[in-house]
Amino acid sequence: MFIRPSFQNLLTILAIIIYGVTALNSHGYYNADEHYQIIEFANLKSGINSPAEMAWEYGSMLRSTIQPWICYTIFSTMHLFGISDPYILAAILRFLTMIFAISVIRYTVNTLGKEIPDAHQIIFSILSWFLWFLPFINIRFSAECWSGLCLLSGTAVLHKNTGNNPSYLIAGFWLGLAYLFRFQTGIAIASIICYSFFIRKTTIQHIFTLISAIAFVAIIGGILDSVYYGRFVITAVNYFQVNIIKGVASRFGTSTVFQYMQLLVQASVYPIGIFITLSILVFAIRRPKHLITWVVLPFIFLHLAIPHKEIRFLFPIVNFLPFIIISAWQIPVSRSLPALQPVLIIICILVNIPGIAVNMNKDADNGRQDLTRRIAKEYGDRPLRLLYGKNGNPYKPWPFLTEHFYTRSNVECISIESYDSKNIDIVVIKKTDIADPVYSAIIKKNHLRQTVQSIPAWIEKIDQLHNCNHHPGILVLFERAKY
Repeated sequence: MFIRPSFQNLLTILAIIIYGVTALNSHGYYNADEHYQIIEFANLKSGINSPAEMAWEYGSMLRSTIQPWICYTIFSTMHLFGISDPYILAAILRFLTMIFAISVIRYTVNTLGKEIPDAHQIIFSILSWFLWFLPFINIRFSAECWSGLCLLSGTAVLHKNTGNNPSYLIAGFWLGLAYLFRFQTGIAIASIICYSFFIRKTTIQHIFTLISAIAFVAIIGGILDSVYYGRFVITAVNYFQVNIIKGVASRFGTSTVFQYMQLLVQASVYPIGIFITLSILVFAIRRPKHLITWVVLPFIFLHLAIPHKEIRFLFPIVNFLPFIIISAWQIPVSRSLPALQPVLIIICILVNIPGIAVNMNKDADNGRQDLTRRIAKEYGDRPLRLLYGKNGNPYKPWPFLTEHFYTRSNVECISIESYDSKNIDIVVIKKTDIADPVYSAIIKKNHLRQTVQSIPAWIEKIDQLHNCNHHPGILVLFERAKY
């Protein structure tokens, strides 16, 4: 028997609360691309940015523009209602993503859940919503998140499909969007088509419908790209030529397979990361002909093969993990599960609580946007002189990238190298530089005191406890005692 709708409704309400608080507090961006290739791209169309200030991907015309267009439309609409605060606008993008994610996850739990035995239903449902990193990833207005949600939607529709043509049309629509949001999902989509033909023995008519829907969405995306860049362009081809053929992406760092796997396991927190890795292997061995195996494995192999590797590159498949975990282990433990289920549920909850609590109460990255938000809230339009240390400018974390979205005209940012001995209102430095006598002298001279650090101390301690300190660049804010 499938678990009662009342329980699913309870989990959905709980998810709305947890995802909502996470979306509210997760200021800023997890990765630079989430901001500079979406929000700043949208700002270009608004006339705020100039082409010369854009990230290098703009000049190479390799960025799909569907998300910048969505962002531009939302911001333009909000401006009509007088909403221009960057922190509110960014929060709206996160809440929009949250609504999308909750809808997709609810549908997927009801669809894929039918394949899960009764004894595993509760654990599967809890993991689908609350595997500790899912609330954080599923509220990000990023290419990886939106592509993953569309990929999950298309896969779930195909999994549920009983052979009717409209289902292939709908699935193709979602898969086409997954491709537009992030071209790398093309390998998973191609694998889905192969699965449909060779394993599922889908009719040629239905496969043609699926491919046609994908192609139609891709063409629409091409039109959007051409309008954005002002000339005919195929961004996917440009992306392949620049990042794969020419290897430009590798200039930002390369990793071996072992280094990448180690990084992924560490980022997931060692016990959970190891268990997830084993679950994927067991699932692939036990169920080699399952649709999700054909979606996930090629996608993983692709990212193991390319030289430039980042954790976020695998975000599009994270929502498949609960199904993989439960399906991988349901056979060997099924006999003892009725007795073990309460214990497993408690373990599942306890292991996930710290991670969920951390993500509900912190900035998306090292907390720099929490600091700039505090400055905006506390000082308003008052003229300020802000001194920052090495790599400590909260308004411009990368010197080669221009950020207009959060920048405030009343805040004069001065690097330590350019300090002119005049009065300073605020000092922002890395926590590791607090003991530096140069900064100490400036702080003492200007009668400043430490008021807040960008990552709360209790979160820092949890990271250290799990040996997964993701925040080596924690920033500390010094202000006057009275202002």
